[in-house]
Amino acid sequence: MAPAIALLTSSSRSTEWELAVQVALETAGRTVVVRPADGEDQMSPALWADVELLVDLSERGVGINLAERLGVPVWLLCHGPKCRFDLCNSIKSGFVAHEPFIEVRLVAWQAGDGSARVLCRHRLRRRKTPDRSIAAVKDAAADWFSDALLGPRIQPDADDQRVTLTSGTAPAPWQLKVATLSNVAAMAIDLFTAEEWNVGTVTGDPAQVFDHDFMSRVNWLPRNRTLCFRADPFGWRTAQGETVLLYEKFDYREGKGRIVRNVNGTEEVIGDFPYHASYPYLIKKDGQHYAVPELSEMACPTAFPVDKDSPKWADKGLPLKGLEDIPMSDGTIFFHDGRYWLFGMKADQESNAVLHAWHAPACFGPWTPHERNPIKIDITSSRPGGAPFSWQGQLIRPTQDCSTAYGAAIVLNRIDNLTPTEFRETPIARIEPDPTSYYRHGAHTLNVIDGMIIVDAKRHARHLLAPFYRWLRVYRSKRRAIVPS
Repeated sequence: MAPAIALLTSSSRSTEWELAVQVALETAGRTVVVRPADGEDQMSPALWADVELLVDLSERGVGINLAERLGVPVWLLCHGPKCRFDLCNSIKSGFVAHEPFIEVRLVAWQAGDGSARVLCRHRLRRRKTPDRSIAAVKDAAADWFSDALLGPRIQPDADDQRVTLTSGTAPAPWQLKVATLSNVAAMAIDLFTAEEWNVGTVTGDPAQVFDHDFMSRVNWLPRNRTLCFRADPFGWRTAQGETVLLYEKFDYREGKGRIVRNVNGTEEVIGDFPYHASYPYLIKKDGQHYAVPELSEMACPTAFPVDKDSPKWADKGLPLKGLEDIPMSDGTIFFHDGRYWLFGMKADQESNAVLHAWHAPACFGPWTPHERNPIKIDITSSRPGGAPFSWQGQLIRPTQDCSTAYGAAIVLNRIDNLTPTEFRETPIARIEPDPTSYYRHGAHTLNVIDGMIIVDAKRHARHLLAPFYRWLRVYRSKRRAIVPS
């Protein structure tokens, strides 16, 4: 008999998510035997013959005791900084404590080690209720087990390789009710909040972004006095010393954004589509600047010419080969180690946490998925927030921290290892908005160009019509026809 994986379930009848883990392991080509954690004949040697790995989903630590007796490793999920293996109870406790995100590790415990080895660490968005938070973790976690069979991928901290497992107690029902009501009240207040973003610049070298007072030196563009905002800025300096900015200009009344080109303070709409457009990511090829905007209502990321003398965009640009059926948010292209890379968020997944990567021999493709996609699941530092840049011989990737709110802050990650089969990065700095500024409630895009840094930030403004405009955006996005590239 081939070596098997023993799946320890919470009872004799497997739950939906336990079945999903079983299917994921079998799809990875492994033989799986299911054993209830409360089985009466657990001690029978014949029951564990040819078992090489235990996967414990019981949340009771049963697998740890068995692994000690059998001399085989056990894999299990643990939650939070204390690494509690009673997953559901721990997530509920985190909800009561108003933890901003859900941190889950998949760990491997071996008899005699005294601690567990981290196979992967993911951070997910906190949901509206504890039950929804638990469901979100279980929906995502089934693939973590099969993926870990390819080899550990600890993210993002190298010092998080070993942890001590603990258990705890579930919060009282009244505590869950109070936390849920508090969450609902906060959401009700947020319904009447509209985000007002703006774009600004700082003259100088990239080292400034690591200063604690960097955001206090930003020179902002004039405020929009209408129901519009500017965000997602990119740009370049011309040979004549002119500054060309590219950014999204969003109109609440229409429920969509347009791409605007700003040359020395003069705005011109160059990308006006039937659908929403944002994040006009810039690349340069053969002396020509192209933008690859977020057009997630389209089927394919597309590049458009954007030099200051280029005409307004037509409906069709240059589709990125190999990505024809992948609606993408915040696609970010850069060159590293002899090949082109594209990082982005699939629009049909958790768009602020789940990061995918592709690589290609040429700027416009054909693009090949990274072998370990998704390469990162972290609500605090996954979503791209600008073009990677070099600093002190290191490649720095700006990202968004969306743990407490969308675009709460910018996190700078150092890319430590990037190949078609591996990825590792480490957060090294966090850029928060200036608390004394008008735009003091968040930031999510930063770009370094020749002698200048471009950034955006937001203000939360109370607006009685905010719920209506939010509904209008959703309604119109559903009504808009998807235009193929």
